[in-house]
Amino acid sequence: MEPPHLLQRSLSQHQQKKLSYSKVPTGGGVLFLSPHPQFIGVSMTKITTLVDDIYKVIQGEGGWSKTISSGMAMGVASMANSRFSKPQKSRGYLSLSSIGTPCKRKLWYKVNSSGDGEPLQPNALLKFFYGDMIEELILSMAEAAGHDVKGQQDKLDVHGIKGHRDAVIDGMTVDVKSCSSYAFKKFKDGTLRDDDPFGYISQLSSYVYAGKDDPL
Repeated sequence: MEPPHLLQRSLSQHQQKKLSYSKVPTGGGVLFLSPHPQFIGVSMTKITTLVDDIYKVIQGEGGWSKTISSGMAMGVASMANSRFSKPQKSRGYLSLSSIGTPCKRKLWYKVNSSGDGEPLQPNALLKFFYGDMIEELILSMAEAAGHDVKGQQDKLDVHGIKGHRDAVIDGMTVDVKSCSSYAFKKFKDGTLRDDDPFGYISQLSSYVYAGKDDPL
């Protein structure tokens, strides 16, 4: 497992590019942070303490409570019910989480021949659920740490392509990712822009664009 790092870019750098991101490794997870459009140009200092604040929660020095425990438990239970109560089928449509996939042929098959591929194996399905749990845990810890966590799983739409963002924390669009130590190296080294096979940057960019007019 990679050691903790925090790589952040200033808002001025965010403004210089169509999409910039900060990445906050927390155990097996990575937080993508992108400024919500209405906050660009506004001083945002609280989000910069997110990692340290989460670490305090892990050490028992944050604001973890029974209420947050119950909320997290309900979230994980809901995800488990969605994942395991019936067979999971491939999506036969494009979503904001998939449109950044570099392989256009893969996207075509996803829409036109979604039922022809090999079924996902149990280890892959369990990996997806692990990602669900990491997301719920990190967002709960952010809340316990006193950060403003809103917009969890809000439905978003970009020209008819739909998706769900993870959350908005302190005015920043956030996407929580879990990854292997090998994949994490791209986040650590800042080379994700050059090698983004899952389209993470396009995914986050879509969430920011779709939420540009919402009040969060």
